[in-house]
Amino acid sequence: MKFNSYVVAKSCENLLKIIDPDVILVEEEYGFFERQLIVIAKKQNIPTIALQHGLIHLNHHGYITKDQTARENLPDITCLYGEADKELLLNHSIYSPDQLVVTGSPRYDIIYHADRIYSREKFCTGNNIPLNHQIILWTTQSHGMTDEENIRQLNLVFGACDGIPDITLVIKQHPGERKKHYRLIQSYRRRHSCNSLILPKDSDTFEALYASNLVITFHSTTGREAVAFKKPLIVLDPQDWGGYCREDVGILVSSIQEAKQVISRLLRDDKELAVNREKYISRYFFAIDGKSTERVAQVIEKVLPEKKLKSSIFEKIRM
Repeated sequence: MKFNSYVVAKSCENLLKIIDPDVILVEEEYGFFERQLIVIAKKQNIPTIALQHGLIHLNHHGYITKDQTARENLPDITCLYGEADKELLLNHSIYSPDQLVVTGSPRYDIIYHADRIYSREKFCTGNNIPLNHQIILWTTQSHGMTDEENIRQLNLVFGACDGIPDITLVIKQHPGERKKHYRLIQSYRRRHSCNSLILPKDSDTFEALYASNLVITFHSTTGREAVAFKKPLIVLDPQDWGGYCREDVGILVSSIQEAKQVISRLLRDDKELAVNREKYISRYFFAIDGKSTERVAQVIEKVLPEKKLKSSIFEKIRM
């Protein structure tokens, strides 16, 4: 879809005029609409805050740029997942230290409470998975690959899972995948012997991560989330854009035989990866303590005019 810059700018101006906000909070800062909103808000001296949106890597053009003229597009503050993301932006982009605050991600507060929210037994029963099976969760990214790349990964994953006893391969598609990707995966399910299923696209990824025994991904954010859930991780991306192999929390596989061996080994004992998880969580999540939302609220409070603080956002969240 093509956007008309003038129309979007006028829409943002009208929106701010009607709402008259004290602060702007966006869930990501590099979308076309969000950038227009940030630019116009800053011209009106309205503080702008953004939450980090997914993984940041050197090839992420939404975050990584050396174009100094793009500074006007940046929010006043970006709340980051962890220190590793802050280091990356300071070393390879145009952000300044005062624009970056490490808070952890509010969406990951749920991980801290996962044991009270999710049930592996309920997940298995609801998806007709034998309770004695170990679950291999594969989070696909078919929409960003060629047909040849997708076929190679399908051959690898299904080929590796065939013959491993008492496992179920659970496939969680990326929301951006299309019907042709679903049909392709289904065709591989029919021709392979391993027990497998495709979850609905709108199913809860965190529930699937919680219930899983091992996670496979290309370079999805779900790899980072798998580490937070303390699951062993297999990576299919030879370039390791997610950095999981570099940080020794994931293992790269490139052949069916290699994948079969690694899966079998990690399902028995994942201590080779477990030893690095706490350090990784500290660098990339700040902390899994259920308090990231509170830290973001504190950032908002700091930029609000004093006269607007009739009651504390922070205290409301605590209540």
